[in-house]
Formats: sequence, C-alpha cells, structure tokens
Amino acid sequence: ACNVPVKAYAVDTWEGDSHAGYYGNEVYDELSAYHNPLYGGISRLMRMTFDQALDYFSESSIDLLHIDGLHTYDAVKNDFMNWLPKMSLRGFILMHDINVRERGFGVWKFWEEISTQYPAFSFDHSNGLGMVYVGQEPMPENIRWLITEVAASPERLAVVKRFFSRLG
Repeated sequence: ACNVPVKAYAVDTWEGDSHAGYYGNEVYDELSAYHNPLYGGISRLMRMTFDQALDYFSESSIDLLHIDGLHTYDAVKNDFMNWLPKMSLRGFILMHDINVRERGFGVWKFWEEISTQYPAFSFDHSNGLGMVYVGQEPMPENIRWLITEVAASPERLAVVKRFFSRLG
C-alpha cells in the first residue's frame, strides 16, 4: 500500500515446540491460505528451522529480524549469534518474550546480556519485546530518539511505555 520495496520472510516449522505446544498441518495450511493471496508478492513462508534457513540469506542482507522461536537461553543465543552476520549495516533485531521467567524460558536472561552490549529498548507489557540496534550506520532519528532520549528520561519513558502497553 505504501509502495515500499520490501521482501519479507517468515521462518518456522509450523509444528510447534515444547513451549508453544505441538500441532499438525492445520496451522500452516490456514496461514498459507490467508497469506499467499494477500502477501505472496512480497512475502514468503519458509517451512524450516532457523538454522536451515540461514543458507538462503546473504551476509549483511537483513534489515529487520524478529526472533521468536524456541525460548530456551541456548536456543535464543544460537539464533541471535547465527543470524547476526546476516544483519545489514542498519539492522535491528526484535526478541519476543523477554519478560517470561517460567517454563524454561531463557529469553529474559539472554536479553539482559545483549541489551547492555547494543543500543536497546524494551517494551515491557505482556510477555515483553526487546529491540536492539546491531547496525553500523547511524540509527534513524526516530529510533535514536526512542533509545537514547526517551530511555534517559523516567517521565518520558513511562509515557511511551504506557502508550505502547495500551496499544498492545
């Protein structure tokens, strides 16, 4: 609709896991039936593991990566480290479930490590969503504002987090 040149990929087995539960083909089939007619021109569903998908992407080719696979510490760290070389000079990585501290989830622990190594911002509502800038180029102005200026002001930070919590 905005005529932005974009290529999007969704990587998943659509079989579930120990955290999400396991399921049959019905989830993938329903998603494909919805996705393909609407977004097939710009987006592709890749039914495979994150590790298997690595070979399909060139180094430095991804601007935005959302990690939301198996939620153990080792799995999340593996995904982050393996995909980091694929990130572009303006790359962002989103990590889901940074606030879940039960059922063997380890995203929160890995988030605590990387959010001190990279410019980062966390949306704390619900299960939490973390955003880290891993690029080498200067951050876009609106993201720099969020990560540096908002985070430095407790009042602004509270307003922004409350706003996104209401949206979520």
